[in-house]
Order: sequence, then C-alpha cells, then structure tokens
Amino acid sequence: MKIKTYRFAAAVAVLIALALVFMAPVGAVDVATVVSGSTTTPYTSLQDAVDAAQDGETVTLLMGVSSSEIIEIQKAITLDGAGYTLTSTASRAINVNCSGAVTIKNLTVATIDPVYSEATNPERAINIIDNAVTLTLNNVTAEGFKYTINVHPSSIGSYINIIGGKYGGYSALNIIGNDTVVVANNVVFNGKNSASY
Repeated sequence: MKIKTYRFAAAVAVLIALALVFMAPVGAVDVATVVSGSTTTPYTSLQDAVDAAQDGETVTLLMGVSSSEIIEIQKAITLDGAGYTLTSTASRAINVNCSGAVTIKNLTVATIDPVYSEATNPERAINIIDNAVTLTLNNVTAEGFKYTINVHPSSIGSYINIIGGKYGGYSALNIIGNDTVVVANNVVFNGKNSASY
C-alpha cells in the first residue's frame, strides 16, 4: 500500500510542477541593448532603448522588430541593427531629430511591401528634421518608401555620409533642407522619380 501512495504522491507532485511551469507568465523578449561603458542593459522595446541611450552610446538590435510607431532618435547615438530588420508601418520609420552625430548601421528598414504603394506603405524610411545633423548611414538598406532618405525643409546645414547599402522607393534620396551635404560611397539608389536623387 505504501508503494501506491508514494507513486500517487509523486505523480501529483509532477503534475503540480508542470502546471506551475505552464501557468507562469511569459516574460517580454529583449529586442535591443544599450552599451554604456562596461554595462550592457537589455530592453524589450527599441524605442525604450533609444530613449535610454545617452550621447555617444550604442543601441544594438538583438532580433528583427516591427513597429507601428515612429522610432525617434533625439540624441547623438549609434543604432546598430546587427544585420536585423526594422519593419515599419508608421508614416516614418525613423526620425533623426538631433543636432549631433548620429550613426545608423547594419540595418534593413523595411515595409510590408518592398515596392512602394501610396495606399499601403509608409512615406519615409529615414527622416532628418533637425538642423546641423551629422548622419552616417553605414550598410543600411531601405526600400519601398515614398521618400527613402528625406531631408526635411526644417533641416538646415546637415551632413549625410552614406557608406554602402541600397535605397529604393518613389524617391530614394529627397533633399529639401538648405545647405545639406551628401557624400555617398558604394551606394545603390533606385527611385522612380529620378529628379529627387
């Protein structure tokens, strides 16, 4: 009789343990980190990581992410996509609103459809809206937007250094801001509106 009681108790204990494992709340997944000196802090939101980063720090993606909100860069940081993709359904995928040095590298900025459609695709992939922005785009690919790289009229005196990558859409490079300098090396621009790039 004791053997049956022990077996029953063991079976109940296993069932309770399994129930606790499957009932445990699933934690949010870390999608990015911020490196500050020797400290690396994980974040479950790309925007939270970008907001937490201070001037000179690096935000690194840990996986591909989707966003229905504009990613706002307002500090002189580096956004390292680490080869992953940011898929955006917002009107602008990334706003650079910082009069400092910003680097975006190793990132693909995508829409639902890589061929631009005014009805379904976001308007801008990378939108520069502050004065005197120094933006480096290194090994970035962005396609399917109306204005893939857009320098807003409010941006005056910006410097954009584009190294490698591929940019496509209705206008691959659209510069409206005054006194903007663009240096491009080993870059593919593919736009339908040839007057804008």
